[in-house]
Amino acid sequence: MATTLRRDDAIVVACLSTLDTRPDDGRISPKDIVDVETSEAIERINDSVVELRTELHDGLASVRMELQNGLAGVRMEIAAVRTELRAEIREGVAEAKRHAQILHEDLKDDIRIVAEGVAHLSARRDSGPQ
Repeated sequence: MATTLRRDDAIVVACLSTLDTRPDDGRISPKDIVDVETSEAIERINDSVVELRTELHDGLASVRMELQNGLAGVRMEIAAVRTELRAEIREGVAEAKRHAQILHEDLKDDIRIVAEGVAHLSARRDSGPQ
């Protein structure tokens, strides 16, 4: 009685013969025979990956747009604060200048008073008994 292999048996034998000789790195080589269910599962996984990539790309584009809008708002706030700070600095400089002028006038008055006192003492010493 001759043994005849059916097609399915031949596939199993072919698969088993390749398992022992190739490293298991998770990839499916073209030599491997894949059944219909596995092929369909791989196709579904590929479709899911493509869909996830599209969703990720769209999500990242949305996040990028939100960041750009947020940064535009931050830039506007920074510009407003910069303008406000410049105005406050100008006011502070003007106030410091006024204060320095007042101190300068007071110092000039004090110097004038001391100079008059020195002149008065000098005149008294010069006009005193000799």
